[in-house]
Amino acid sequence: LDHDLADLAGLVVSQDNSCRYCYAIQRALLRTVGFDEERILKLEQTLLMAELEPRERSALEFARRFSRSSPLVAHRELETLRKAGFEELEVQELAVVCALLVLFNRAATMVAIPPYGWEKAPDRWYAPLLRPLSSAYIRHRVRRRARPARLAEDQKSGPFAYLTNALDGHPVAGELRQILDEMWSSPHLSRRAKALCFAVVARALACPRAEQEAAGLALAEGLSEADLEQALAHLSSPQLDEVERVLVPFSRQTVWYQVPDLQRRARELGIRTIYQELHLVPQLS
Repeated sequence: LDHDLADLAGLVVSQDNSCRYCYAIQRALLRTVGFDEERILKLEQTLLMAELEPRERSALEFARRFSRSSPLVAHRELETLRKAGFEELEVQELAVVCALLVLFNRAATMVAIPPYGWEKAPDRWYAPLLRPLSSAYIRHRVRRRARPARLAEDQKSGPFAYLTNALDGHPVAGELRQILDEMWSSPHLSRRAKALCFAVVARALACPRAEQEAAGLALAEGLSEADLEQALAHLSSPQLDEVERVLVPFSRQTVWYQVPDLQRRARELGIRTIYQELHLVPQLS
């Protein structure tokens, strides 16, 4: 996928999710690779007013639909992209870019990561001087990473293998497989708790394939079908342990949320402290 188009899609998703931090990052990246302020402002105001080619417009409309996921993106919308000239790997990458930005939006919003450094970065006195070098460096890294890669045989199984196998041949497939495997083997939360979180989100998004996979993982960890259904339907069950009783309703809250409510609940759960211990956000007073 064209790097500039991927950044534009990121801007659309971040704006749509009201994530000020990710929005500031995407804006800074666009400025760094050469987009002027006027064009970005037009894009922010409305896609219909922006000076976009039909191919770009179809991609950004897809990004907005993807970020809202209500209802989920349908096959006909993928056909729209293909008719606009997108090849299969480009369609896959656009979906991955949107999915990652939705994840980043929620992660940054939950702990209210401050955006001020990114917001000011493009306007510092040295930014125009560094822009040609920064742009060339970013594009070089993208080209270096954008090489087709096949999954090894031992990478074709594991949690959500149906997803990573569908991306086989794309550079992101192996990286996503590694992330999922490390997530599943991490000792900080039980596998059953993680499976429940996935299942709750999948049920909220009305995504039966993901729910089926997550449910299978939860059942394999000793949860009965009746208790699983009760947890998904009511976000509670007598069979949930202390951690699961907290995480199950919180997982549901991360799907459709009001920013202040999500941040307040995250503070109550100490999410920022956890992020700081993992060095994912700075220590702030």
